[in-house]
Amino acid sequence: MGRRLASGEAPDSCMVKKRSPLRQIRSRDQNIRLPRTVRNSLPLSLRGSYSTQSRHEQAFVGCRHAARNPNPEGSDFKWRNTRSDKTTVGTPMPVISIYNNKGGVGKSTLTVGLAEFLASNRKRSVLVIDLDAQSSSSGSLLGRAAVAHAIESQRTITRLAESIIQSGKSPKNLSAFITERPASTARGTSLEKIAILVPEKPGMLELEETMTQTKDLLALRAYLKPALASYEFVLIDLPGNIDRRSKLAVSALVMSDFVLIPVEPSQISLNALPDTFELIHRARELGKNGRPAIIGLVLNKTDKRTEQYRSKFPPILEAAGKGELPPVFENVIPDTPKLATATDETHDFSTLKDRFDTYYDHVRKVTRELEERCEEYAFAPEDGSAASYGGWLRRWFGALGNRKKIQAQRMRAQV
Repeated sequence: MGRRLASGEAPDSCMVKKRSPLRQIRSRDQNIRLPRTVRNSLPLSLRGSYSTQSRHEQAFVGCRHAARNPNPEGSDFKWRNTRSDKTTVGTPMPVISIYNNKGGVGKSTLTVGLAEFLASNRKRSVLVIDLDAQSSSSGSLLGRAAVAHAIESQRTITRLAESIIQSGKSPKNLSAFITERPASTARGTSLEKIAILVPEKPGMLELEETMTQTKDLLALRAYLKPALASYEFVLIDLPGNIDRRSKLAVSALVMSDFVLIPVEPSQISLNALPDTFELIHRARELGKNGRPAIIGLVLNKTDKRTEQYRSKFPPILEAAGKGELPPVFENVIPDTPKLATATDETHDFSTLKDRFDTYYDHVRKVTRELEERCEEYAFAPEDGSAASYGGWLRRWFGALGNRKKIQAQRMRAQV
């Protein structure tokens, strides 16, 4: 037990009562709060005993991390200096690409979910840049008729990028290229306004043929990114199966601060990660400022009870804990058909509950975790980590293949 205080003696802020580790530890004045990263390093049995930091305390942690590594050379990352009910000191204004080189892993579904919760639940101003020629995310948010009208009116990311590359200047009237999804007036957590830049497939192919110089790949970062300062979050929905010839997608990666990688717990999905890491590394080489950083892997369509998850992901999580792979988000998106319905453009949604049904809380937690990770992140100079991630996975794949061969040989020997 702690020492009893004499009459009139001030309490020692370092003194705590000895209690069961499964109960919340308190000082005489306040609850002890731990940074989220410290709390997550504790055993699962102890995590519930500690509260995480408040928003203002988290902002302090983000500033402290940045102070250890002040803006690296060539850095253009912007930190908010204003304080309001919705934005705390030190909150960054990130551009985030949602990207995995494999198609069908839920990039557009994740983009729509993040955009809706950032806008409607977190009350952030959000811009979605849709670079997937299938226009899945813009179709889900606007509807096909509105997407077709935007393309007909040349209000697209393609025409905006073409104007920037040809003029070498920031756009004078950004709103002329943006289509807005209006806010709903329904009761409850109604859907808020979201700005969208719609893709145009034929124009994208034509534009990429003209992007022959390195400066063309850097144009979006140099001229478009400063024009996006009025938005608190910019989400870029990138297509799958892209390579260095997909110049508009590479240019968007160069403009990004972060990459969020949705991945399914299956071998087929994991096989695409080395190519994903290599293209991110290519964007870093072009940008020469340590961006985009991989903010994390998000498990999508995930059921932790399945054999695929239990056999494939423990080594991934262990490697992520050692820094050999990017961090893995704690919160996951479950495997359910209801989330596919959430992006069905034929449905008329008016609230978050309408769109996400009983899986509202799963998407909300992933969104909040993304927000926290962006606030706490401290950029470092280019270290080649994206390339090394792919090397680790290929070595692991090779070890798995050798293990299977040895098992097959043993089985044949037994026969």
